[in-house]
Amino acid sequence: IFKHYVSAVRYLTHKKYFLFQKTEIEKKISIAFSILCHGNLGQLEALFATIFRPQNVYCIYVDDKSPIEYKKAVRQLAAIYKYHFPEVKLKCSNI
Repeated sequence: IFKHYVSAVRYLTHKKYFLFQKTEIEKKISIAFSILCHGNLGQLEALFATIFRPQNVYCIYVDDKSPIEYKKAVRQLAAIYKYHFPEVKLKCSNI
């Protein structure tokens, strides 16, 4: 799924997902997100790109019945964000 992106940095810059400025309030407050997903990677990507800020906390739970390929893709997506933002608190469950 992410084969055509050579690196994590290239993926994020191509998608323009982290071209944002933190406000002073965002720097002071962290929000915890719990995400349940099961089969639409594009929707998960769009959601994560919209809500992602490095100071927040994320837990992505993949449904048991999801295909192995989908679980692998979610793992790859999480790895890209963790690689580029090592300080982010991101946990994937059930994959």
